[in-house]
Amino acid sequence: MTLHIRRFEPSDQANAERLINTNLRQRFGALDPNRNPDLVDIARHYRDDDFLVAVSAGQIVGTGALIIVDSNVGRIERMHVDDSARRRGIARRLLEELETTARHRGLKTIVLETTIGWHDAERFYRASNFVETHRAGDEVHFKKTIAPA
Repeated sequence: MTLHIRRFEPSDQANAERLINTNLRQRFGALDPNRNPDLVDIARHYRDDDFLVAVSAGQIVGTGALIIVDSNVGRIERMHVDDSARRRGIARRLLEELETTARHRGLKTIVLETTIGWHDAERFYRASNFVETHRAGDEVHFKKTIAPA
C-alpha cells in the first residue's frame, strides 16, 4: 500500500469529515454535532495549526492534527484511521509526521488525550513513547517531550 501524508486541502473537507464522523459514530453510537464544531470547516478552524491527511489509492484513510497551544506545547487531535486501513502503520506514520512538524515549529512537548477504555489507542500512544500524565472524567492524558530540530 502506497501512503502519502500531506496537509489538508479544502477539497478534502467532505472525505475527512466523513471519516472522522464515521469513527466517532462507531465509538459512541451517535454524534452530537455541538461537540465537533471544528469539522464544519476544517481549513478555517485549523488555519494556524497543522491538519494532515493520509491518502492511499486516492482515498483519505487517516487524519491527524497538531494544535499549537503555546510556544512550547502542541496538542495532537483528530487522530483517525479508516477501519478498512487499520493495522497498516497509518496512525504511526501520521503521528511521526506530526511530531516532525512540532519539532520544526520549535515545540518542546506534545500532549494528547484519548477516551478511557480505548485500549488500542492507549497502547499505541504508550508504544510511541507518550507517558500518561493523568485521568480526568472519561479521558486519559498523555505527554511526550521531543528533541529539538
